[in-house]
Amino acid sequence: MNKLFYLSVLLALVLTSGCKTSETAKSDKESAVGVIAHRGYWDIEGSVENSISSLQNAIDGHFYGSEIDVHLTIDDVAVIYHDNKIEKTIPIQESDYTDLENVRLRNGEELPLLEKHLEVISKQNHTKLIIEIKSHSTPERNRDAAQVVYNMVKEYNVEKLCEYISFSMDACKELIKLNKKNKVSFLTGSVKNAPDPATLAKEGFWGIDYKDAVFVEHPEFIKNAHDAGMKVNVWTVNDDAQMQKMVDMGVDFITTDNPDRLKRLLIITSNPVRRNK
Repeated sequence: MNKLFYLSVLLALVLTSGCKTSETAKSDKESAVGVIAHRGYWDIEGSVENSISSLQNAIDGHFYGSEIDVHLTIDDVAVIYHDNKIEKTIPIQESDYTDLENVRLRNGEELPLLEKHLEVISKQNHTKLIIEIKSHSTPERNRDAAQVVYNMVKEYNVEKLCEYISFSMDACKELIKLNKKNKVSFLTGSVKNAPDPATLAKEGFWGIDYKDAVFVEHPEFIKNAHDAGMKVNVWTVNDDAQMQKMVDMGVDFITTDNPDRLKRLLIITSNPVRRNK
């Protein structure tokens, strides 16, 4: 943690605390920022990315959300893992689940299935599961993945506790088609090709989920999204100064590998932390 950064922030707060007016000060609703743990809160001894323990850690930390990555196997089992290949050798989307069921994560946990995460998330009501549907080999498989995931979410009766993100436009549109109330955000890291939020809003998207570099290049996207009634998430921000910059720009959520640091930063800088109701 950069102590000089926090000292400078505290000094600025002292100097400006008497200068806020009702016209310039943001309300809690306007300034609240949601903390999303990227692949769960895994940077704790005994945990790893996308594990059940990382999800439970995020829940215990009372973060707004815990993000996971979902692949479909050939036989349509929803597996939680980030990369397309397990340990760079076993291609998830080209395997039957029977080829994967004995895989263990680095902390000894079983390779998690979506149903296990849904079971955990169903036992509480303050942390949301941010489900990234990974891009698959064809538009049809992307739509299949969206259908399998949504059906499981319905089965566990956790629709209000789940939000969806994807780089696949096919998967996103299928989720919107399945239920217009689904909170779906389009993911991209492309500065040149990021869609304008107004275009996505017309297609039923709930939000945008863009890399920080996109907002640095196109700060107007944040206002455009809000004007269209959309939410704005930025990923994956791990640097204190960049976290503060994104907060100042007005994003609604920040996805980070350091959710505890972001939460402390928001408290120190008097930015309310967004909580689920």
